[in-house]
Amino acid sequence: MLRTVSGREAGELLRLTRDERGVVVRLHWATYRFTRTQETFDRYDFRAGG
Repeated sequence: MLRTVSGREAGELLRLTRDERGVVVRLHWATYRFTRTQETFDRYDFRAGG
């Protein structure tokens, strides 16, 4: 487990979600979700128009 040590999000966890093969498929940090492709919170892909 990793935890932020300084700044506004001090104390927040970095959570990794892995698939059945052990590959990281999601990153959550301080309630922010990080993805390899840009997405909004409702998963609308603005580049593809929907």
